[in-house]
Amino acid sequence: FYASSLEADAARVDALFARAASEEGVSIRCCKLGANELWNALRDDDQLAIVLVDGRMLYARAGRPPDGDFEGHYVLLVGLDDTTDSFRVKDPARSDRTAVVAAKRLADARA
Repeated sequence: FYASSLEADAARVDALFARAASEEGVSIRCCKLGANELWNALRDDDQLAIVLVDGRMLYARAGRPPDGDFEGHYVLLVGLDDTTDSFRVKDPARSDRTAVVAAKRLADARA
């Protein structure tokens, strides 16, 4: 579905990251992190993470597996909630300001 625009979109996103780095001093690093590494990285209030998830899995209702194939979707992790073992998530596809997503659910959506 996205094949025709993927290259142009990647160039656009790379340019935005480069601008954030040069103009705003934002340090950007591309890497793969496991669940524990991701959790520990977000313990630092200065850290954010953009992660690729299966959009169907992220908000699936408990006990009801989603239908269909993988739906790639990026979300921004902005913090943690230690009391509920959850991530605070900003999702450009949702109207709520910040969602709270259980660490297990996020791990399942990233798998």
